[in-house]
Amino acid sequence: MPALSKVAQATVTRPSDTTQYTAGDVVADSTSAAVILEFGDVAKFPGWGGIINAATLVDSVAAATKPDFDLYLFHTTVVMENDNAAWDPSDTEATYLIGIISFLGSNFETMGANGAIQVQNIGLPYQTLGGGTKIYGILVARNAYTPASAEVFTVKLHCVRDD
Repeated sequence: MPALSKVAQATVTRPSDTTQYTAGDVVADSTSAAVILEFGDVAKFPGWGGIINAATLVDSVAAATKPDFDLYLFHTTVVMENDNAAWDPSDTEATYLIGIISFLGSNFETMGANGAIQVQNIGLPYQTLGGGTKIYGILVARNAYTPASAEVFTVKLHCVRDD
C-alpha cells in the first residue's frame, strides 16, 4: 500500500499567568483541568500507524530566553498533569510511550513577534492503539522558562501514514 504524508497539529494555550517553569514541569492549558494534546488522523485505521519524519513547534512569543521542551508521545491517552506541575507518569503510562521529541531553544528561529523550532530526520515509528486513529502528547519544560501570559504553542507532526 502507498504511504500518505500527513501533518497532524495540536495547540496548547497556556494559562493567563507568567509563572516560571522549572525543568520537568508540564506545559498545559490549565492549572486545574489540563487537556492532553491530541494528534488526530495519524492512522488510516485503528491500530495502524506510520513514521514521524519531522516536528515543528511554533511559539506565539519570541522571548529572550528560549524554551527547551520535550514532547512525550503516547499511543493511548495518559493522565494529564496540570500546567506547571511536575511531570510524573506512572509505570503503566510509561509503557505507552512511543518516543520523545526534543525541541531545543538553541534551534529557536525568531519570526517577528513569533518563533519556531523544527526537528528534522526523526524517523520515529508509531502505531495507534485499540479503536483510535490518533496519538497523544505532553509538552514538558526542560529549562527555567518564563512564559508570556496565555502564550500559545502549536505542535505539528510531519508524518508518513501507512495507507
